[in-house]
Amino acid sequence: MTQTETQSYILMLLPSQSQRFKRFSWKSLVQALAFLRYIIQSHKIVETGMTGWHVCTEPQTVEELAEVEMLIITCVQRETYNKEFSCLAAKKRLEHVAPLNTKEKYPFIIPGRNHITNLLVRHFHNKVRHQRRVFTEGAIRKAGCWILNSGSKDVH
Repeated sequence: MTQTETQSYILMLLPSQSQRFKRFSWKSLVQALAFLRYIIQSHKIVETGMTGWHVCTEPQTVEELAEVEMLIITCVQRETYNKEFSCLAAKKRLEHVAPLNTKEKYPFIIPGRNHITNLLVRHFHNKVRHQRRVFTEGAIRKAGCWILNSGSKDVH
């Protein structure tokens, strides 16, 4: 199973309503879906000798977790901005701005009123050690996310 097939399969498995993720924190949701992704891939991988159901003893890599984060954000975008998704995928030119990294040049647009957005806000609020809203927003933007209609998110 190729990488694209696995991602589309996981997107198909993700519920169309992200409210089902209420019992998860951002970290536990990412880890659970990374594990699900690993199970899906392990049934098709022959080269490693790890086919079928087995207990995975290797930790998930940073790259795998980052890919799963992207899958979750893509799922939220498709759920909220179904018609506009192709426009969101189009990257605009900002190459002339040197100090920005790729995530800051091309942020992921996510809706303000969504449970996944609440998980992200709580995650980054904890990451900046419960500092003010401006620090939390800065950490979210630095991570490459742009929350539309964020208003005054309650992070406590």
